[in-house]
Amino acid sequence: MDHTHKQSRGGGRVARTLRSLLYIGLLGVGLVLWNGYTTRRDVAIATGPQSEAQRQFFIDASERPDISEFFKKVLTHEQRVEMAQNIGRYNDPQLAKLCTTLLADFDAEARTALAASLLHVAGTHPDAVAAQLNATGSFQLLAISKALSSCGPRAYPLEVKQLAAADARNNAEANLVAAGPAAVPYILPELDNADKDTRLAAADTLGKIGDRAAVAKLEQKLEDSPAEEKPAYISALAGIGDPSTLDLMSGTLRQVALPTQERAQAALGLGRIGQHESDPIAPAKLLWQFASDPDSAVRSNIVQALRMCGDTALEIPGADEKVRLSVASGLTTAQAMQVIGDDLHNGDLRLDAARAAAGRAALAPNLQLALASLDPYSEGEFADALVQSLLTTEPGRKSLAADSAHPALAGFIQRRKNLAGEG
Repeated sequence: MDHTHKQSRGGGRVARTLRSLLYIGLLGVGLVLWNGYTTRRDVAIATGPQSEAQRQFFIDASERPDISEFFKKVLTHEQRVEMAQNIGRYNDPQLAKLCTTLLADFDAEARTALAASLLHVAGTHPDAVAAQLNATGSFQLLAISKALSSCGPRAYPLEVKQLAAADARNNAEANLVAAGPAAVPYILPELDNADKDTRLAAADTLGKIGDRAAVAKLEQKLEDSPAEEKPAYISALAGIGDPSTLDLMSGTLRQVALPTQERAQAALGLGRIGQHESDPIAPAKLLWQFASDPDSAVRSNIVQALRMCGDTALEIPGADEKVRLSVASGLTTAQAMQVIGDDLHNGDLRLDAARAAAGRAALAPNLQLALASLDPYSEGEFADALVQSLLTTEPGRKSLAADSAHPALAGFIQRRKNLAGEG
């Protein structure tokens, strides 16, 4: 009896297992069939005629985690374009998110249609489009920016609102900077925002726009703000470069006890003042006073600032020759060419001058003259630098053809060509 009972129980377990497997198999088949049906239904709705069902499908799709896969892998190219165009039939705010999600696709024609649909949504719901500034894809951001730009000043307060969102802040700043001075009145109140990051983002945006209408408020914030925020306001004022801030920038630069960031930004501020002034002598003279500053970051910004002052910076008497050459290397004026050409014959600076002459076709004769007057065996580093710069311009390359017969120079020329992948 026991043996028979055990066999019965064993057979029962096998039967139950087989039934379970059968049910699972049937369930799997059913799910496959259902999934196929729903997919065909979704495709038909998404690409079909305008209807309430289609509108609701698009609204629901904005929250579907699988909508990108559906768009990319289920739909054909023609169906993607159809769906993208169909979204533009409606102006529900949720569709801004749907368009943004699908704009990550690499189908160019579908993206064009999606961008047009997003533009349509922006006409009625620019706030919903501005909320998508947290997107990260270049295709997405290009379409979002274009859609918001089409809204004109209506978009500015909405973009300003996004300065408070960490994941949207940089994109909001970029859009506001592109809007220019017209956006400044909307940004200025954010300097008093309770949130520190929003305040600083507003200051940064104003500095990049560079409109003088922001100067008074930024100066007030600089005076009233805690120490950790002052660099942001100095940077913003330096970005504007208003001549009225000449004393502020020079005073900041003179205070060697201040943080490097503030002094370095003040140096750039003087350079921008030099750009804006019809006579940049005053800021250029102030900058030259600190050309040998012990802080390397300040020195680097001073060179950049002197370049902003243009030829005036090169004409200040008594300036450090090495720094003057660094300034000239960042300019393309006739005066800068003269400084570099002269320094090719300055023993202490000739190597730097040879390197600074790269890409300057007008200096090819100067480089050739210097090359002809040296001994390539004992002055190999200088010869190599001259050859390298001559190879960067067509006149220079032609002049080297005549020197290739010289064994030492031929070696320098071939080596530089090999390094450039021309050997």
